[in-house]
Amino acid sequence: MTPVQVAGQTEIRSYTIPRKFSVRMASRITKKYGDVVKPYRLEDYDFAALAKAPSNKKLYQRLMILAHLKQGMPKAQISQLLFISTDQIYAWLKRFHEQGIEGLKDKPRSGRPRLLHRGAHEALKQQIEDSQSARSGGRLQGKDILELIKDEWGVTYSLSGIYLMKDIGMSWVSTRSRHPKQDEQAQTDFKKTLPN
Repeated sequence: MTPVQVAGQTEIRSYTIPRKFSVRMASRITKKYGDVVKPYRLEDYDFAALAKAPSNKKLYQRLMILAHLKQGMPKAQISQLLFISTDQIYAWLKRFHEQGIEGLKDKPRSGRPRLLHRGAHEALKQQIEDSQSARSGGRLQGKDILELIKDEWGVTYSLSGIYLMKDIGMSWVSTRSRHPKQDEQAQTDFKKTLPN
């Protein structure tokens, strides 16, 4: 092992590299990933303990990549173990060195803005519950919710868009509806007359 000095923006750290590590290989890695000294180091974190907390599977995998790297496991072995490419390992290591643990989290993605703003979700949920309880029978359907949103907020959704609105915390699964003229006593009397 030979020590190598790498100059960074604010400090100098020494790294040891194996003898098999050629200058040619180092220049390829430097071209691809840069040689700036990173402020975040693997030695400063317990990734195995951090990986136990998140419920996000992607973040868990990224923390486990860093835990294996910290233990000295080769990148090729990590890629086989976690079914990912070595390029992904290098990319997540680079992102960790630059941004720390926060860099491992997914960044917000761009996309079409919502038709119905988040602030209206709770009010919509309450109106759906009130409309369903006010009905004397039958279920509230997607077309009913379409009309409700259009009347209240002036926003027009497609029927499939209504069924995909999972953000309000409601499910389309419901119990069987009751007919308004249903008679519980008549049902129990009928069940008694049935043969076993």
